[in-house]
Amino acid sequence: MCADGSLVTNEHSDLIAELPFSFARLHRNQAQAGYCVVILKGHATELHELDHTRLAGFWYDVAAVGRAVTEIFQPVCRRRSKTEQFRR
Repeated sequence: MCADGSLVTNEHSDLIAELPFSFARLHRNQAQAGYCVVILKGHATELHELDHTRLAGFWYDVAAVGRAVTEIFQPVCRRRSKTEQFRR
């Protein structure tokens, strides 16, 4: 996945944005409209390996993608009741 992050297209997704700290990819298999992934530029196995600047920048990118997906796809969210949240 890391190596494919910057490609314009691959067999699963298309590049929709290059952000300061990441790449955003829109998946072709859209079980949920707007399903995408945000891939960190550069490799890290765990988020705790990132320095403060890269960690904050990555999460800023994630928030920006979420905002754009919400504006474009206008997902319908249904809040679960407290009973539903804890039901197993």
